[in-house]
Amino acid sequence: MKTLILTEKREFGCDMAANLDDKILGHDAGLLNIEGKSKGFLEGEKYILSWAMGHLFRQVKPSEINENYGLYRKFEYPNDYKMQNLKNEVFYKPIEDQYKQRQRDILKNILFRMDIEKIIIATDADGEGEAIGRDMIFRINPKINIPILRFWNTGSFKSYDAVQKALKEIKPYDEQSYEGFYNAQLARSLCDY
Repeated sequence: MKTLILTEKREFGCDMAANLDDKILGHDAGLLNIEGKSKGFLEGEKYILSWAMGHLFRQVKPSEINENYGLYRKFEYPNDYKMQNLKNEVFYKPIEDQYKQRQRDILKNILFRMDIEKIIIATDADGEGEAIGRDMIFRINPKINIPILRFWNTGSFKSYDAVQKALKEIKPYDEQSYEGFYNAQLARSLCDY
């Protein structure tokens, strides 16, 4: 059984892989980066690492939900422009980009593997990282039913000590503080609309 580790960027995944003490992965981040760029993931004895390449999904634009939500005309009064149900109507769709599509396909193949016993979200330690990490899992496999943990690293993925310290301190991804970051990101995203 293996642990899947998800990062935001390939470079972070490769740097982290070099600090996991995995016999197959080894300690050379440069070589891992070459392999990761080619395959879209890294697989070692105990770990599989993959990444998002930034956001893989985007909120649809208000005008894509309802053409009346588009800002294409001048309103006499501010209250004339209402999107009363927008927060309930917002949905996400894959970003149309061949590289992001390739990465979504790779993640889908990994997330449906039977030998994955747990997932560690190791995206950036902020609200956006929370959203990217959860999107990588739940927008690709919404019915996932294995433990999901959060790796919170405010140091460098290149630092062995920082990676090992964060691994020892992993907690469930839905712990209250992580939920707060995630909900703040969702609120900010909706407010941008």
